[in-house]
Amino acid sequence: MKSDSIANRTLVMVSFVFFALGLIMASIGPVLGELSSNTNTSLAAVGAIFTALFLGALVTQLFSSSISSRVGLHPILLAGTVLAALGMTGISLSRSLPLLLISAMVLGLGHGAVNFSGNLSIATLFYEKRATAINFANIFYALGAFIGPALAGFSVIKFETGLPVFWLGALLIFSAGLMMIHTPLQRTDLSQTTTPATPTKTALLASPILWVVVVLSFFYGGSETGMSGWTTTYLQQSVGFPLERAAFVTSAFYLALMVGRMLCSWLGSRLTELQILISTLAVTFAGTLLLITGYGNPILSTLAVLGIGLGYGGTYPTMIAFSTATFKETAAQAASVIISVGSIGGMALPALQGVILEQAGAQPTTFMVAGMAVMMLLASLVGARLVHPVKAKSK
Repeated sequence: MKSDSIANRTLVMVSFVFFALGLIMASIGPVLGELSSNTNTSLAAVGAIFTALFLGALVTQLFSSSISSRVGLHPILLAGTVLAALGMTGISLSRSLPLLLISAMVLGLGHGAVNFSGNLSIATLFYEKRATAINFANIFYALGAFIGPALAGFSVIKFETGLPVFWLGALLIFSAGLMMIHTPLQRTDLSQTTTPATPTKTALLASPILWVVVVLSFFYGGSETGMSGWTTTYLQQSVGFPLERAAFVTSAFYLALMVGRMLCSWLGSRLTELQILISTLAVTFAGTLLLITGYGNPILSTLAVLGIGLGYGGTYPTMIAFSTATFKETAAQAASVIISVGSIGGMALPALQGVILEQAGAQPTTFMVAGMAVMMLLASLVGARLVHPVKAKSK
């Protein structure tokens, strides 16, 4: 019973950290214009913040597997909160592009550490209910991401700047780190889930299922970050929304994402992970079609953003739950590869989206968003075809 209590306490603490991280990450998009002015650079140049952020996350995730095998996941989570707070504070104070990008990389280091250690801790501690538990924890990321852009929009109206939200987010996530120091959490040792016959890393990398999930992670990392970062600018350019209204729609995107995660948490004990993935990605694809056909229409564009958010809701947490179950004996290594590739997607695709947005306008980006949704849906369908023969053999 005591271990259950500590596991539940870990879930609560990870959920709080995710809330603070969501508030931080989603607040970046609505203030890109302000960051551009502060650094006296173009919007496309400031868009490199996403590349720097996910480069930092990639560095952390590449080494997290080996570090976690030595010290566990809790120290990685704690270090991630400190790095995220420092990086966010640096972004808010930056008055040159190099300092902005360095600060974004520090934030990325923290983001990568929190993402890896938080999700893997929950997947390991609540293995039998992993889809439900991971979706539950990530609901709070979506809640923070919903509140962040709304606060940024309000701050712009009240103070003519969105930067106070950055300071609030940095304070929250640093406070979470302080609480973790004084709160006994479950030391999640991944060796508890391994067997003496643990497959080698070569065998893991030879798995076609892994590479299907890698493709899904790459396009999800790019598309969700792109929606977070560029929706405000896209709505300003495509339908003429003022900054504060566009920021509120970005906030509503994360509200829809939160609802999607709540639904997937409920479905976690009723459907398989792959069934949930295919369903969520079908909803996402439908939302991207509405984004294309409703271009220039304020109501249809807003509904499209909400539909995409609803579909995205359960995609990432369920993907982590699926990979943890599929590669149980090499969970940390698999998670490191999958999340790292997601960071590469987060580096490359939003930066490309920003260039297209500035050079070619808003409409071409709708086809890019739809193309990424198609690739994710196809990956999930291929994954389903690969998994079923494996299950048949196991019987």
